[in-house]
Parts: sequence; structure tokens; C-alpha cells
Amino acid sequence: MKNTSFVAPLRGVGAKNRPAPARRAFTLIELLVVIAIIAILAAILFPVFAQAREKARQASCLSNAKQCGLALVMYAQDFDETFPAAYSPYPVPPETGWGPWFAAIYPYTRSYPFDGRKGTVVHCPSHRFGAAMGYTANAIGMGRNSWATKRVTHQAEISLPADLILVSDGNYQSDGGTPSDWVNSEDLIRNGWTFLGDISNDDGAGVVQFYADFVLPWDLTDWVADGCDFRNYDRNFDGASWLCKGPGFRHHREDGSQDPDVYNARPDNGSRGFATCVFADGHAKSLQARSLKLRNVFPRESAYAGPCTANPTLFGCR
Repeated sequence: MKNTSFVAPLRGVGAKNRPAPARRAFTLIELLVVIAIIAILAAILFPVFAQAREKARQASCLSNAKQCGLALVMYAQDFDETFPAAYSPYPVPPETGWGPWFAAIYPYTRSYPFDGRKGTVVHCPSHRFGAAMGYTANAIGMGRNSWATKRVTHQAEISLPADLILVSDGNYQSDGGTPSDWVNSEDLIRNGWTFLGDISNDDGAGVVQFYADFVLPWDLTDWVADGCDFRNYDRNFDGASWLCKGPGFRHHREDGSQDPDVYNARPDNGSRGFATCVFADGHAKSLQARSLKLRNVFPRESAYAGPCTANPTLFGCR
């Protein structure tokens, strides 16, 4: 009888003779398309990440500025309602050679910029150049104690405490030193700017005119404090000029620049960045370039009331 039972083939018999399935690789075009997509995503996302990092730095800077503002108000409460001078030739501990405002409020902040650390209250994380000190003082608003001028500002003489800026982000010196104070009458007298009018004191009409013409309408962030001459709008390292002193609008620069090689351009570089500012009532907020007014600079409204009445279109009056 014929055996018709099914006999299963041995597993693997003939497998080596069976052709392996073909493996399909990426074509060059497909690879280039993937690379292009990755490049486009990177171009879109990297600026977003950079802006997020800068936003975090700005928040930290604003928090530090707020603490400085509270310290300035506490200082005024303890010293007959007077703010500390922006600077003084007399040592104020822990400083040994001079007396800046941030040394005067050291008992309230316990934070000092020149102890080798950049994480102090008086340091802005976005401040990349110069010393660990990231803020500059409005010497007109706070007063100063120099060999030519000895004056401090009393809270009672401030017309608009919520508008007067005492401290802000500041530009840097050409030697990488501490950001300086804002331009004041002594700087104008030293450089012979009498053609502006009365510059004999900080409330003089010539000082108001200088701020209206040369400081408030411009962005000085990329100009070093002691290295410019507004008369020719060119980089001029005259160490005695001291005319490019003012707030530094270093946050969220549209051109992304905060580089020492940029400041040979005209100060109106269109960056429209923001500066963190501390006001006389203790609050802090960010202001955009060319948005400052004369009331943000001068403590007494009488200083700019006359020039603004005579010329209502003067920059910074409204």
C-alpha cells in the first residue's frame, strides 16, 4: 500500500539558497531633504531658545534691581530721607578708595560686586563686559559728592518719585571698569559745552538741552562711557570726554549685539533694547531705548518746566 502520509520538510533546508530580502537605503535627495528640515527647525528654534535665556537673565536682573531699590529706600529712611551720593571721593566700607552708591547700601544688601563673584545683587546677568558691577547711577537724580559738587537728594525735593530713575543698567568704560554715572553738569563743564546754555549746575537749561538732544533720543549701549565725542559722532578715545554715560539698553537687542567692536557706529543703531531701571519710590521696571523722558532724569520739575514751555517739541518733554 502506497504511503501517502505528509512528511514536513526539514526546517532550514534550502534557506541558504533562498535570496535575502533587499535592504533599501536613503537616497541622496532624501538625506538632503532631512538635513534641510533639521536646519530650518534649528534656525527657527535657536533664536527662541536664546530669547528665552535672555528673558530669564532679564528677570534675574529686574529682581536684583528691585532689591537695590528697596535698599536705597531703607538707606533714605535711616539717613534723614536723603539718598546716598552716586559717588564720593571718600572711602565708604567695604570700598577703600572711594565711596560709590553700592558701597553705601552694602549694610542692606550684603552684596558687593568686587569680591570675585558675579552673582551679586548689584550685578546684572546680562552685563557681559567690564567689571562685576552691572548698574550705573543717575548722578543728577541721586546727587554726588565730588571735589566740585557736594549735594545729596532729599526725598521731599523729588517732584515725581515714581518717575525719577536712580539706578539703571549701564554701559561700560573703555578699560573694562565699573559702569559710570550718567552725564552731569561737571562733565559738560569739563568739555566746554557752554554753547548749550546754563550748565553751571545739574538743573541748568544747558544740561536739560544736552539730555534732550544727545542722550534721550539715542541708544548709548554700544558706546563706552569714556570714549566718545558727540560733536563728531565718531569713536574718539578721549579719556576726559565722559559724554557717553547713561543707561544701557542691553536686554533683547534686536541686532543681538553687545560687543566692544560695535560702538564705532552712530549711537542710533535701531536696536530698541530695554534697560532695567530703579526708581526713587523703590520700584523697578524695564524701559525701552528712546522712551525715557526728562522727568526720569531730573528730580525737580522746575529744571525742565521752563525749556519745555519754551519748546514743547523738545525731546523728552512729553
